[in-house]
Parts: sequence; structure tokens; C-alpha cells
Amino acid sequence: MRDPHPDATDGHLRRLLAALPGLPLTAFCAFEGFAVTFDFGTRNRVVARSGWAYASDVSLHVQCGWRLAFGELVMVGSDDAHQPPAEPGSGAADRMAERVVELNPAVLGSVVRRARAGPGGRLELRFVGGLVLDVVPLASPALPDDAHWRLIEAAGARVHVVAEARGLRAEHPGNA
Repeated sequence: MRDPHPDATDGHLRRLLAALPGLPLTAFCAFEGFAVTFDFGTRNRVVARSGWAYASDVSLHVQCGWRLAFGELVMVGSDDAHQPPAEPGSGAADRMAERVVELNPAVLGSVVRRARAGPGGRLELRFVGGLVLDVVPLASPALPDDAHWRLIEAAGARVHVVAEARGLRAEHPGNA
């Protein structure tokens, strides 16, 4: 569903993107196929339905095409989940998850220098030192509204900006 308030959603997205520069990458993990999460800033103790939970200042959940590159070298990306497994009996997604774990010491602590959104739900984060995260949704609007990526803040207005095939929308926890 298209956001009934696109100007407000654009404002939320601009505010969240503006919050990223200067924040360090504090967590990078893979889950469920090629989906990944990137957490930025400090971990904050927040109230959750099940009690206390921890959330970073800003989190990015990605469920579409993505890649983490340094210069011309793609270090890991969503297509890694489609490669044959390294070990018999393990899944390709396990191989990508292992690569993410291997890269954590090299990328954690990298500080965001610039964050920007582009057409078609693209997202680009550039880090001090040359690391670049590209998020590239590949589905057309003809497909169901699955979230491509979600940018989440831990405190403040607690708005999630969600990129779908048909555009951006703002989501307020509890109203999703």
C-alpha cells in the first residue's frame, strides 16, 4: 500500500538518514536467506512487549539486493546466499552468514560518512575509510508489497521507514 502521507514519510526518511553520519556500525548479522541487519550507534535499553530489549540508535533491516564493498571489491552481498555451499550438507545461506561473521572484525566500528536514498528505493551508505553499503531493491511494483528494507530508530518518534516495491511508507510500532 502506498503511504497516504508521502511528505511526512520523506521527512522521516531524511531525519533518519541525517542521523546516520558519525555513527559507528555496531552490529552486522545475516538471517533467513540473504536478509541482513546493520545496527548503528549505541545499544539502548528499551521497553518491549516481552520486557526489556536492546536496540541501536538506528537499525537497517535489508531483505533485497545488497552488497558491502571496499573500492572495487565486493566483500559480501545478497547473491552470496545463492552460491553453492562450501561444505556438503550446509546451505548457501549458511555460507553467506559465515562470510558476514568473518567480516565483522574488519567492518564493525566503521563510521558512516554519508547516507542517501535514491530512486527506486536505493540506499547508499558510505563509511570513513572507503567501505560502501549499497542496497538495491530488484522487485517491480507488480509484486506483492514485501518490505525491501526498513530503517528503524530506537528512541524518539520510533518511526520505521519501509521501502516496498510500490514506494516508501512510515510505520509506527503497534500500528503495523
